[in-house]
Amino acid sequence: MDELIYAANTGFALTGGLSAAAANVIDEFGTEESKALYLEKIYSGRWSASMCLTEPGAGSALGSLRTQAVKIDGTADRYKIEGGKIFISMGDHDLTENIVHLVLAKTPGAPSGTRGISLFIVPKFKVNPDGSLGAHNDVVCTRIEHKMGIKASATCQLAFGDNGSCEGILIGKENHGLPYMFRMMNEERIAVGLQGMALASAAFLYARRYAAERKQGAHWMRRRDKEADDVAIIEHPDIRRMLWWMKSHVDGMRALLLTTSYFTDMSYAHPDEDERRRFGGFVELLTPICKAFCTDRGFDATILGIQCLGGYGYTSEYEAEQFARDAKIGSIYEGTNYIQAQDFIGRKVPMNGGQVLMAYLDVIEEDLKKAEADAELADLAKKVRDAKAETERAVVHLAGMEKDNELGFQTFLHATDAVSMMGDLCVAHLLTTQASSPHKKLPPPAALT
Repeated sequence: MDELIYAANTGFALTGGLSAAAANVIDEFGTEESKALYLEKIYSGRWSASMCLTEPGAGSALGSLRTQAVKIDGTADRYKIEGGKIFISMGDHDLTENIVHLVLAKTPGAPSGTRGISLFIVPKFKVNPDGSLGAHNDVVCTRIEHKMGIKASATCQLAFGDNGSCEGILIGKENHGLPYMFRMMNEERIAVGLQGMALASAAFLYARRYAAERKQGAHWMRRRDKEADDVAIIEHPDIRRMLWWMKSHVDGMRALLLTTSYFTDMSYAHPDEDERRRFGGFVELLTPICKAFCTDRGFDATILGIQCLGGYGYTSEYEAEQFARDAKIGSIYEGTNYIQAQDFIGRKVPMNGGQVLMAYLDVIEEDLKKAEADAELADLAKKVRDAKAETERAVVHLAGMEKDNELGFQTFLHATDAVSMMGDLCVAHLLTTQASSPHKKLPPPAALT
């Protein structure tokens, strides 16, 4: 369902997605009082929510944030909040009765860097003990960001406590805010990957429909015939090339995201603790792949969509250019794709001594063995197995150089390439597995034959 919503209007779709993720954080780490006051209203849509990390000059360097939280005397978990945040998606609007901000801040004397970050619930309007709305909480929108895309998302700059009356409620313990927030961020990173795939899918469907209707040029087999009638451009080889590239990547990215979501479910729901841990490791390993690979390839697909429309694709009269503008943010927010690459090669590949990576590669290996048993797929499965061996060699080699001062630069110089290789492998594996299913006996879609 999220894919359909993101494809229809990615900017507006951010409203509900952020609210659900923020509520999940309160649900998992908040006090019973906070759950009673906030969850039902957020989950029901009466209130919305945002996450407030980025500050002027700090960007992704969260350890440099300057927003302060000072405990209010005589309270257990109430703090005065003062500071500013920028690039806050759905930071201020009139769509809901209240907006619940999850704000990262530092308390006096907190450890330096990210170890000293705490997380607070900071509503736009204060909430009374009976759940009714109280006074304005000194949270002010000071700027609307004018963006290249996702224009239906109210992206704002917010000031907290300029008048000294902004109050927040601590989530969990002081100095544990970043792990709590990452519960939300990891969920959002997979969701951002979904945005990339959804926009790629929309771009593909739009380009395919246009290519089937737009007539220009003779059929390639009659290219020397001066009297040949024009045909739909979907008949031209290069249009086919672009559409096939788009479709194969959309199908592969969708499979990757659904597989990762299944692993997420199993990490909570599987009855065996060891299996829950194994599936949880797969989610950790694949999250940066879902985010970085799907947003990079998703943007590439939207660019091809523009190309399929030719000059019309470059005009705002057609939707193709908006898909590209909306897709570009995916590689930037929720941790840039280079941050995802650093995470993958520096943390996820070496995780548990490399055992998680090897366990997932074993899953791929078993599926490819089954595919090789099918005579029609044997050559394809062998190519993917060769790619698996090359990918394993490359990412393990790069990860092994990370701690060397002389060679570590090479690790992160090629980290983005490592994510691309791993994403290509994951998608190739899943498409091969799909081809092994009974559905491969079905005829191909008529629109692309």
